[in-house]
Amino acid sequence: MRYRNPGMGIGTLLVGAALALGPNAAPGGPYEDLLEAARENKPELLAELVSKGYDVNTPDKDGYSLLMLASRAGHEGIVKFLLGAGARVNLRNRFGETAIMLASYQGYPGVVKLLYAKGAEINGKGWTALGYAAFRGHAEVVRMLISLGADVNAVSDNGTTALMLAAREGHLEVVKLLVYAKARVNAKNEVGGTALGWAMDGGHREVAEFLIREEAEE
Repeated sequence: MRYRNPGMGIGTLLVGAALALGPNAAPGGPYEDLLEAARENKPELLAELVSKGYDVNTPDKDGYSLLMLASRAGHEGIVKFLLGAGARVNLRNRFGETAIMLASYQGYPGVVKLLYAKGAEINGKGWTALGYAAFRGHAEVVRMLISLGADVNAVSDNGTTALMLAAREGHLEVVKLLVYAKARVNAKNEVGGTALGWAMDGGHREVAEFLIREEAEE
């Protein structure tokens, strides 16, 4: 059975990611300066505000911490500073995303490595960093997460796997990485969607042919 409707799980991911990339309105003054320093890579301003006692775990209105904002933007220096200043690495925003998920979605392996070294979780219930990286086709991040022990068969709330997401978007290199790491090629989500079905529906011929060679079924 082919899966033609993306479904609530991937829809939630896309909506959350789109909102995450938009502007983050916040009250003016030091509070906004703190958020801006993390978003816009202003280390001197950030250090000054932190030295005055402002909380490094300050969130914006959508629950994005300073660490999430810096990780999403790929600001490794800011990420290092915040981690050293006691930023909580596994906080979640209102979409359920963590700093390492956001860094994975944007394709920043250096940030992913920094966060993991400080205890960032890569496995758990629901969407994972691996799923985010696979969806965007960030092979280097996918390879890194697999080497760090990411569960290649982790499923979202609706049963979607990283392999399904990579196949849906036609990311052949990522599909191969996941399959060679023992991802289940015939896993199905809650409505019967499979990696091969999504690849075929998306017109991703090379991905579909590879999956068929690996004994995948619709």
